[in-house]
Amino acid sequence: MQSQLRLAWIFMFVSSAIPIWSQGERATITGAITDQSGAAVPQAKVKAVHIATSVERNTLTTSDGAYTIPALPVGEYRIEIEASGFRTLLRTSVPLSAGATVRIDGTLEVGQVAETVTVAASAPLLQTDTAKVITAVTNKFVEDLPLVVAGQMRSPLDLALITPEARNVGSDITLGGGQEAGYGVSLEGIDATPNQAAIIYRQIATLNSPSIDAITEFSVETNGYKAESGRAGGGMMSYVAKSGTNQLHGSAFYFFRNDALDANTFFNNATNVRKPVLKQSDFGATIGGPVYIPKVYNGANKTFFFGSFELFRNRTTSPVRFLTIPLPEMYRGDFSNWRDPAGNQIPIYDPSTTRSDGAGGFIRDPFPNNQIPVGRFSTVAANVAKLGAGVQPTVGDPSGRLSPNPRNNFLSVSPGNPLSSFGGASNPLDKYSIKVDHSFDANNRVGFLYHRGVALEVPPIEGAFPALPAPINDFTSGDTRTRVYRLNWDRTISSRVFNQLRAGVNNQTQSRASISLYQNWVDVIGLKNVPIPDRMFPGFSFDDYAGWGRAFDGNNKNKTFALLDDLSWVTGRHAIKFGFHFQIDHYNGGGCHTCSGQLSFSRLSTSLPLDQSGRTGNGFASFLLGQVANANITTLRYVSNQWRYWAWYVKMIGESIPA
Repeated sequence: MQSQLRLAWIFMFVSSAIPIWSQGERATITGAITDQSGAAVPQAKVKAVHIATSVERNTLTTSDGAYTIPALPVGEYRIEIEASGFRTLLRTSVPLSAGATVRIDGTLEVGQVAETVTVAASAPLLQTDTAKVITAVTNKFVEDLPLVVAGQMRSPLDLALITPEARNVGSDITLGGGQEAGYGVSLEGIDATPNQAAIIYRQIATLNSPSIDAITEFSVETNGYKAESGRAGGGMMSYVAKSGTNQLHGSAFYFFRNDALDANTFFNNATNVRKPVLKQSDFGATIGGPVYIPKVYNGANKTFFFGSFELFRNRTTSPVRFLTIPLPEMYRGDFSNWRDPAGNQIPIYDPSTTRSDGAGGFIRDPFPNNQIPVGRFSTVAANVAKLGAGVQPTVGDPSGRLSPNPRNNFLSVSPGNPLSSFGGASNPLDKYSIKVDHSFDANNRVGFLYHRGVALEVPPIEGAFPALPAPINDFTSGDTRTRVYRLNWDRTISSRVFNQLRAGVNNQTQSRASISLYQNWVDVIGLKNVPIPDRMFPGFSFDDYAGWGRAFDGNNKNKTFALLDDLSWVTGRHAIKFGFHFQIDHYNGGGCHTCSGQLSFSRLSTSLPLDQSGRTGNGFASFLLGQVANANITTLRYVSNQWRYWAWYVKMIGESIPA
């Protein structure tokens, strides 16, 4: 015994310099069994039976009457305690939540084993054997809690916001006062967070998680983490996927919001404005039970499955934008209607006439009648201008002085509009998952989970609403897909030794690009010396006007591989747990954001020299003359990173030795 404890302390010391990770979604039951005089009852049989599946785990008490049953799946249990010469003690309806360590002591009464003492109700179970701060949300609460369908699919991460440890910060959440995107998320005990920037951290963590209806419960830890969760610097959320039971159960759900059920606002009615379009649907179904193949296989008490799918579709009136576009005559070089709000003409100056004023400054000559000769147009600018020349202003001048208005003269709808090529939904999101559990015998149980998430950004239908035409609009398409795999093997080696082996993979791909991708626009407009001419339309920005085009093309492929093993050993009065975690993360990013060029044009090129007042010059006039203020171009890029992690921990049930 002394040599065993010496080895354990050596292992603890070596582990103290290494971060510790492992699963936190399983539960542990521990306690001590005594007789009515308070003496320990050794070799008592303690059985924990999962009520929904009848799968059981057994152990024997030590010479001190202590016992521990680790790594139990969440759910309700029946605890049976038997010992020769004593009545059987039965504890019914013991709930175990994710990451919980519950102490259940028992006092046996003298009698026959066939006699049973049933404890049907008691005070709430307290976690007296850990110092962590944890909020566990049970399956019933998850099912009963209404989550608003507010422009996106119901997210499992939103469940965390009902706990006192979590709060919204910007586009993400924080746990326990930690940093944004500084929390950890585990699914079936393995990391489900992306190895990317915080801006998409919550999005990918949500996509990596099954439907809320496929989650049995979750827990939020923010302080005194169990050693298994030691890497969570800002808090840890642990999700447990539902498993099938001996009863076949299914469900279907449909959450929706529809403007047909809404009243119009008072001001909309007063101004005869229609209600905004609002048609959001979040729907799906689940089914679970024993695997049963007629006349071939009956999986009751052995093999279970649980499957789910959830789809989200969103059709809304997007925010209306008032853009400033050039007046039709400006494409011909006529800026006579370029005026300030008071109706005064804003002069356009010829940059080719820039000269010294003899007093340390510079002067320019204005274009006669505010008209730029077509012969002075840049060849590239003339070709690009043809793509926008047919767009007419849609808003006149409210003052009546000018028609049409030279500013805020085009009513547009943002890209997230109600009409797209994907069934009317602009950003559809789908989730599918299947979980299978199988018990080979009382000592060996395996489980497998597959989850798939798909999030698309679908460009609107061209011409379906007021918007700049392709390729000068700013529409993009996007495709994000995740595939998640989880495999675990629970093995009872002996009544005192239990091992849990886990493996997991997260596979994520993401792409986002402007809709002009892979069209030879550079040759069409005559732009020379572009290294990748057939990639996309260049981006143009002008002072005073909405930009044209959106030069963007990016993609990434991320993978996470994880292998974890936990060995629990009950010896004497101690229950010692050893854990190991290996994980490798890949980030592979590529694309070409501005490989056809991004050019900007300033009003200063056609203003009085250094005039920052805005009372002279015009950005579109500078564009027609080819007066580029700033430009950048990139070539294809590819970044490949890998991070490897090794971690160990040693822990004693009742007191954790952190590394």
